[in-house]
Amino acid sequence: MRLPPQLARAVAKRRGEFLAGRLCARRALARLGIDSADIAIGPDREPLWPAGAIASISHAGDARSASPAPIRT
Repeated sequence: MRLPPQLARAVAKRRGEFLAGRLCARRALARLGIDSADIAIGPDREPLWPAGAIASISHAGDARSASPAPIRT
């Protein structure tokens, strides 16, 4: 997993939070059978979820979590 250019100058703590959150999200989406090779960053710094999914990433202190759900149409 690579850091996006937006985080090139971020402090190590922020880079770690970002990578840990994205890793949690990737693993959680995989459990739903949704491929999430890359979760991009949107114009307002929001995660851009893969087609067919919606999710949330959270981090506080040393804890990281991601809660995904499939979108049913």
